[in-house]
Amino acid sequence: MHALVLYPSINTIFSLPHNSTDIDPINKAIKEIKSLELCETFFYAIIAKKYSVVCTTLMRRHKGIIALRTTRISNT
Repeated sequence: MHALVLYPSINTIFSLPHNSTDIDPINKAIKEIKSLELCETFFYAIIAKKYSVVCTTLMRRHKGIIALRTTRISNT
């Protein structure tokens, strides 16, 4: 018999909606950012919360600092 041990601080990290494997929310967030006028100000945190994505990931993806894993693999 195995005991089920719960680690709330660890389990909650992996169960958040922004850790979903679905990439659509982040693409939708980036699309919204790109649809803004150049002089229009925005906050990554507000858009990230709206689409339930990680703010730093959204910022990096929008700025082109990181790419999708499949893109990196296909470029090697």
